Amino acid sequence: IALARVHEQHLMDVKAAFALLQRGVRADPSDADLRREAARLATELGMEAELVRALVEAAGALAADAPRQQEVFSELTRLARDGGFLEVLARGFESASPPLPRRAARLWEELGKVENAVRLWRELGDLRRGLDAFLDTLRAEPGDQAALTPSRLLRILETLVASEPAAEQRAALSRKIAEMQRSSMSTPETAFLSA
Repeated sequence: IALARVHEQHLMDVKAAFALLQRGVRADPSDADLRREAARLATELGMEAELVRALVEAAGALAADAPRQQEVFSELTRLARDGGFLEVLARGFESASPPLPRRAARLWEELGKVENAVRLWRELGDLRRGLDAFLDTLRAEPGDQAALTPSRLLRILETLVASEPAAEQRAALSRKIAEMQRSSMSTPETAFLSA
């Protein structure tokens, strides 16, 4: 951290300071002070994606030490929330090697990007969690539903219906969606009718 501060404050090279902190985070992702400093400079430089990649990669290497890994991921989520880069973190969790879809899905839910959350829960075989995410969206405060258009709701429902393994249940859900769409939309010919 001291060397990074020299670069930032005395040499006026913030990018070099961030690069040093990024290397430090890769070497020791459990150092909370290092993570905070790296997050501060990443936000200042608009390089949140680079920080997320470094931290997710480094934390992934801590798989043998689950408590430390959990601590790093929790801190990273808090930093992303405070720094306004949760979406970058969600994408980072999805593209990690190996991917971290449960963490990504929870962030997508928090961000209100229900389609992404439902897609991941479906891929994980947790349809119940996908349905819960969808229902939470429906229960949101009226002011939060500005982006909840009928076509968006339909895409989410289609994803859930496509995930239903029982053909009979899938057909019943499809009919119900079609009824809902006919009663609430001006163009019933576009009703979703897949069996």
